[in-house]
Amino acid sequence: MKSCAVLGATGSIGKSTLQLASDHPGLIKIEVLSAHRDRIGLLDAIEKHLPTRAYLTGSSWEDEDRERAKASNCILEDDPQALKESLASGVAEVVIMGIAGAAGLEYGLSALESGARLAMANKEPLVIAGHCFQEAAQSHGGEIIPVDSEHSAIFQCLLGSNEDHVERIILTSSGGPFHGRSSDFASIKIEEALKHPTWSMGSKITVDSATMMNKALEMIEARWLFNLPLDKVEVSVHRQSIVHSMVEFIDGSVMAQLGVTDMQYPILYAITHPERFASSLPRLRFDEVLNLSFEPVNPFLQQAIDLARAHGEDPVRTIYLNGANEVYVQAFLEGKVGFDGIYAHLEAVVAESGSRSSAPNKVSDVLEYDQHARMISQKLLGV
Repeated sequence: MKSCAVLGATGSIGKSTLQLASDHPGLIKIEVLSAHRDRIGLLDAIEKHLPTRAYLTGSSWEDEDRERAKASNCILEDDPQALKESLASGVAEVVIMGIAGAAGLEYGLSALESGARLAMANKEPLVIAGHCFQEAAQSHGGEIIPVDSEHSAIFQCLLGSNEDHVERIILTSSGGPFHGRSSDFASIKIEEALKHPTWSMGSKITVDSATMMNKALEMIEARWLFNLPLDKVEVSVHRQSIVHSMVEFIDGSVMAQLGVTDMQYPILYAITHPERFASSLPRLRFDEVLNLSFEPVNPFLQQAIDLARAHGEDPVRTIYLNGANEVYVQAFLEGKVGFDGIYAHLEAVVAESGSRSSAPNKVSDVLEYDQHARMISQKLLGV
């Protein structure tokens, strides 16, 4: 049994992790839970999983919350710095990173500095600070195991190989809700963008899937995880979401990882690697008809992939691209920008990155550039 911290415990990744813990006693011992503002959801999780500590990073506990948590012998804290210090102290062997966007950057680094295994479900920290994460892992003996279903698939396909064996990796995509759409992207409504055809996720990542920016960021994430240039990273639309990604090797053979569409699978493997755990999760049925199709990305949505290729090798532009995307996704959800306007706004913000010509060497540089990107993004919105 491994000790585990679940960051973003009330989100989709956190809930999937806690469901695994409930369904498979003996898999992990929950030591730490965190959430940003969902006090009640976190208290419910505390009572069920009995962590030693629980943290709110964007709100404060009420007196009645502390009284309620006494029966669970759980210490409640609402200081983000305290969470960083707890992770850096080695409170958990495995840290599940389920915090949306770039907000989890410093928590992830704290976990790696303790020598822990960081199971990363959110790509943004690697996208904007991949070099910091790789350096932290190498310097302190930590390790990064991807939980994104696509990167988990690539990770598993590459076991026993090295980067010199790889011709290309193919990240599969459901295509989102607008794959078959040919026009009228300006009229897309918020509720349409939030109807993902396969996965149930938070609003930010669901909109990213609709614009294909999720896949663009995954391309940049793959660059850091697998030490491959972006010209070796491709995207194919696979509507059935059964093949989670593929690797083509230099001898021409292709290896794919298939499975039921459930995030518990990559979470489980990130916890148990290099071992396999005999789970009770549902199996893919090969005695039934499996129709597997692969298509190119929708030409309009290809703009996101083009942004990744144009800017993803530049560490400064990558920070601006990611920061701007977070601002404009939120702006779309608030009705301040149209779906089709997101791409042009992203290009405009990345163009401003030239004012920061030197590559970020440390986390403080990354955070400074990120804040500048968000400030410019807000300014262009007229906020």
